[in-house]
Amino acid sequence: MKAKLFLIIIITASMGFIIYGFSNHQEKESSYSSPNPNSWKPKWNTCASQMQPNPVDREIFYLLKGRPHRTITQGRLLDAQSLDELFPDYPYQWIKSYNSVKISHSSFDQTLSEAGTDQRINKAQKKLLQSAELSSEITIEVNYQTENSVTQELDDREMKITFVIIPEFEAQYPGGEEELERFLKVNSQSKITPEQQQDLWMARVSFWVDEKGKPGNSELVISSGYPDLDDDLIKLVKKMPNWEPAKDANGENVRQKLYLLIGTDGC
Repeated sequence: MKAKLFLIIIITASMGFIIYGFSNHQEKESSYSSPNPNSWKPKWNTCASQMQPNPVDREIFYLLKGRPHRTITQGRLLDAQSLDELFPDYPYQWIKSYNSVKISHSSFDQTLSEAGTDQRINKAQKKLLQSAELSSEITIEVNYQTENSVTQELDDREMKITFVIIPEFEAQYPGGEEELERFLKVNSQSKITPEQQQDLWMARVSFWVDEKGKPGNSELVISSGYPDLDDDLIKLVKKMPNWEPAKDANGENVRQKLYLLIGTDGC
């Protein structure tokens, strides 16, 4: 009898603890509210290279880039007799037949084109290439057929490649790239705040180095989204000293178009 009474007491006590724990858990759940996604802010910068709380303003970095596309020297362009001589990775092994081949030359908002039938550069296309000046663009559009590896049938494909014509010897900043980087850092006063980093575009300014090595004719190509940073980039070009001018295959000084980019030193 005593054993049965003791067992009843144990069971009753256990049920009480279970009921209390469940009700306490329910109370905690009802008092919890999920964070408002519009008001929540991370404590860490999202850039992996700058994982630190409350990052300070970071200086902008600059990159000199000769061109936005592939390049080809004027001498190589004029010597080429076929498309595979214009660029070494031409995928001739994929091509079973040609539908059309168009070569275009773009300069100063004007585009001229000549059509061909295969990878060989015909007389009209050759004449077009001979008329192309330095820093202008050459675009090759190839419509061809290739064998489908699954169906073994011929599929229509298109390939488009753009080149920028550069001189045999490109313009050089006095002292080389390290001196150019030093000049840009010393003469740059701009800062980019953490807030600006979130929506900052990579700005690009084009400029020319003329036959005497003088930089000028700068133009904003892509805005950073912040006018003060865009202005800083334009001013840097104007402050540059004279360069060593570019030279053609005959050793004659020629002008060259270059690009200066602005961005942050992180992601």
